[in-house]
Amino acid sequence: MSSVVFGSANSHVGYVGENGALYYTRVDAEGEGIRPVINLKSNVEITSGDGTTSNPYVIMTN
Repeated sequence: MSSVVFGSANSHVGYVGENGALYYTRVDAEGEGIRPVINLKSNVEITSGDGTTSNPYVIMTN
């Protein structure tokens, strides 16, 4: 979740586009913003949910 580029007054975050290429955008860019990320260990399994607000993921460790 670290910034990938620092400008004179802006911070930029990276993301992977639909074509698989790496891009970056300003943290405060309209429509882009910050997208939180969590990293899970390999023994974690999603047991239900689709990641929406009304049906969040439920995870369990194996």
